[in-house]
Amino acid sequence: MNKKLIIQFASFCFLLVLTACKKEIVLPINDQSKPSAALLQVKELKSSDNEMEFELDVVVFRDSKNIEYQLDKDNFYIDTIQHRINFSVTDVDLIKGKDKQPYQVLMLMDQSGSISGTDRNNYRLQAADIFSRNLGQGGEAMLWSFPNRNYKYVVKKNMEKFTSDSVLLSKHIDSLLGKTGGGTPLYQSQDSALVFLNKDQSKTAKFLLTFTDGEDGNRNQAENSIYKAKRDHIALFNVGLKSRAEPMQIRQANETGGAYLLAKEAQQLISFFGNLGNLLNKSATYYKTTWKITVSKGNPPKDYRAPIYLKIKLPYSEEPLEVPFFLQN
Repeated sequence: MNKKLIIQFASFCFLLVLTACKKEIVLPINDQSKPSAALLQVKELKSSDNEMEFELDVVVFRDSKNIEYQLDKDNFYIDTIQHRINFSVTDVDLIKGKDKQPYQVLMLMDQSGSISGTDRNNYRLQAADIFSRNLGQGGEAMLWSFPNRNYKYVVKKNMEKFTSDSVLLSKHIDSLLGKTGGGTPLYQSQDSALVFLNKDQSKTAKFLLTFTDGEDGNRNQAENSIYKAKRDHIALFNVGLKSRAEPMQIRQANETGGAYLLAKEAQQLISFFGNLGNLLNKSATYYKTTWKITVSKGNPPKDYRAPIYLKIKLPYSEEPLEVPFFLQN
């Protein structure tokens, strides 16, 4: 074999090795959704005067049918705060879900007047409908809303009992189309839903999922919702369609073992709701990330008033996902 052929053969073998080593990226399906990520838990591990370690659990949704599983440490980062608080990721583990468990979830949907502007294409209803068709074995749901156009009720009980009938659920979800108006009695509506859930004597795991694009200043009522949810073992899942996170809604989710999603775009609701059944039945795969904080001046950011954002780089998107959280005493 002459020298030229040897070089060509070596180059061909090198290309084969590169092709074999190259990681194949699984892309989202084309279903009108956009990727999203929800916060599951924030947990302090240890702390000193100028250092702190904590754990952050998140679940990433690729599209309406798939949970993301192809990320590693390089895909997660948190920006430095005020040039004095530095975050470094020390470990990322992909945690597989458990065997599917039965559940009941009450969907509390915001139908206030502002929804007609923040969700002009009714992606929230499309997303809820996708969820209703993907409850999974043992899953049941119910739909309530707040308020309605005539503002007759603080919360409207669109349904009176849980069902696994996707056709019935879709019918009630479709009934919300074009019926928006009024304010945002968020926490009072949550309270009514928690009272209802407490009266149900079945042993099935119960969840209250609240979707809103706004906020309610009734802090005492919000605190009461946390108390009732913890007392009755009801996890609060809060979904916010807005540009910035709401601290109380994050706290409600974290303290009750629920989840919080900040959807900056309405299409992110589709990926979240599409995989919600797996999240509720405990079969969802999620990421357990561990972090170390080093503070050059002052103390670790416990009770830092502004949200801290975990950023997730996706292999198929230029813009990172942002997951807001707070470190609390």
